[in-house]
Amino acid sequence: MWPWARLLCCLLFVGHVNGGFLQVVSVASLIVKSIWNVWMVTDAVPDYLCKDDRGMKAKLRTISRQLDAAESRLHASEDIILREIYSVPSEIKYEMKLNKLLDTVLQVERVEKIFEDYMEVGLKDHFNSTKVKLENHTIMDFLDTIISHHPGSVRANMDTIHQMIVVDDSRTMFLRSGVFSTLLKYIKEADEHICEAEMSPQQLLYNLFSILQLSQLKAYTMINFSWLLLRLYNKGNFTTEAKMLHDNYLERMSQQANALKESMKRADASFWRCDPRIHEEDKTYTEVTKLLQGFLVNEVDLNKEVTCREDCPFYKYTKQYTCYKDNYCAKQPRCNGNVVDCQFVDSDMWVCQAPSQSSRRYDWIRYENGRTLGSMGSCSRPIAKVDSWWRWLFWHCSFCMCYCDDPNTHQSDRYFNLRAVTSDKANNKVVTGIRFTKVNRIIHLQVQEGELLPLGGINETTIQWKPVEDYNIDDKGVTVGVDYHMLTWEGRAIDLDDIKVPQDCVVTGVKLRRVGGHLNLEVEGAQFNFTTGKLIQSGEKSFWSSNDKTDVSAVNPRTQLKLKKPDIPTRTVGASHIDSKSEQFVEFGPTDLDLDAGQTTIPFLDTQLVAPQPPVPLAGIGIYHKGRDYSGGYIAPKVITYDFSKHIMDHFPEINEAS
Repeated sequence: MWPWARLLCCLLFVGHVNGGFLQVVSVASLIVKSIWNVWMVTDAVPDYLCKDDRGMKAKLRTISRQLDAAESRLHASEDIILREIYSVPSEIKYEMKLNKLLDTVLQVERVEKIFEDYMEVGLKDHFNSTKVKLENHTIMDFLDTIISHHPGSVRANMDTIHQMIVVDDSRTMFLRSGVFSTLLKYIKEADEHICEAEMSPQQLLYNLFSILQLSQLKAYTMINFSWLLLRLYNKGNFTTEAKMLHDNYLERMSQQANALKESMKRADASFWRCDPRIHEEDKTYTEVTKLLQGFLVNEVDLNKEVTCREDCPFYKYTKQYTCYKDNYCAKQPRCNGNVVDCQFVDSDMWVCQAPSQSSRRYDWIRYENGRTLGSMGSCSRPIAKVDSWWRWLFWHCSFCMCYCDDPNTHQSDRYFNLRAVTSDKANNKVVTGIRFTKVNRIIHLQVQEGELLPLGGINETTIQWKPVEDYNIDDKGVTVGVDYHMLTWEGRAIDLDDIKVPQDCVVTGVKLRRVGGHLNLEVEGAQFNFTTGKLIQSGEKSFWSSNDKTDVSAVNPRTQLKLKKPDIPTRTVGASHIDSKSEQFVEFGPTDLDLDAGQTTIPFLDTQLVAPQPPVPLAGIGIYHKGRDYSGGYIAPKVITYDFSKHIMDHFPEINEAS
């Protein structure tokens, strides 16, 4: 941290500073007041600097630890934001003047490092009579680079940062809009890349604001401390200059806060995850398996009468009743559930069955008319020739391509947890992240939790994933429809929504429920005190929010997201994009017949953790679909970060100069 800022805090007996996530605005207000108080008691400064007081040193150590924690958190944001800015194409960075902004911030950082070194040596020499000595000319020359009006000075850099945030066209011609508005415009245009930023666009703007505030605070502190040192060297009084800078700084911070608030109002607060570079089953995604699987069966086996009087499309919902004369049906696994949505493709075919341990039934099917279902290649098992036949010259016993809905097989993972998952509210913990995970064949929404601190901070040492409830569908007392939902042909939809908790609440829980046969998201929010960071535990201070709209609602019914010829998602070349919107739903179902013989259940579920960095409280959670044409895509969760804009100070508190 900055030794001179710590020293000023120590000298002025500043009270307790919260060790959680401190808004830089609040820290700046504290430092500005501290520095102004120095000027009010400036004649006593040498005595303070020389004083050796154990209590004061203890307070310095305490404050130093607290400020270190705050800066460490800010540096985490800084690393992410700088990486994002550096990833912006050069021509766009030039247009947005981001290079100029970065150079200005880095110049302040470089001077700060030199200032640290010089002040450490200079103060020891001046007040403790050590043998190490800096020449007065060295100090005077360096201080001039800080307080000078010349371009490149710390004072000039401070002006530049302000002008890039709050644009005054009469003076600033190199940028037509402030950096927040310009960056927001770029983020919206590059929406497919923002998922790599580890934070929502709104959070990114807010953290960039904090970094620029910190840089200006460093500049403000160095300028004031330089004047104080010059006064100690009898080079002038500088009280008038300090007063002008003080008033100007407060006015600028108010203008910058307003600029940020306006941009944050227009910024998306959602954070979601891009596709990983490499898809890995049970690491980056998981699947619903064998829900509806392409199944080759003769119509003679699809009715109790063992007849061939109908055609394939007649069998919309039936069962496999027989295996007539141990025909081809005896050479493949039986469908012990429902057989649905049959169709006729061609009479005769060659069938490549999948290996016996595979979750597939077929690798490919080649019809005599030339149509191929699946990707035809070599076959690890003998290829079977399968032909339809005629019965008594009147009835054609056709082989139909149907779908098997068989929940009785242990290879079918089609279960979703319906139990509520909540954070440890008794210990002031809130939800900070979420992901899908599969345990015991049941798909769960798992939450990450962390302790809520004052001013919307999260105690990072408490961050952990809450363990998933470890139960099986056949455990005693576990009931379908109560503890878990089983997907079937009739009930296989999941609703796609963004669910926000009420104002002045943060997310403390999540669950899936059944609404009209659909899986539907509910999110729990709890009220809290922003200043103290404490959840309000008494009374009805937590609320479950949801979207109850269905596809048969009288007004603006929920609509279905149709997938275009969906193939296995991991086969798709190219990144997925969000292609759904709130108040839609998507059905789990088979892949396209031509592309995959309907052997795989899609969409897959993205299991990457969705947790902004640095961690923040959440204002909502969503479920969405991401994909592209000819891909089944992925169902994935998103988070909506808490909106800090309503707490940004429009102006710094008036400083009581008499205090």
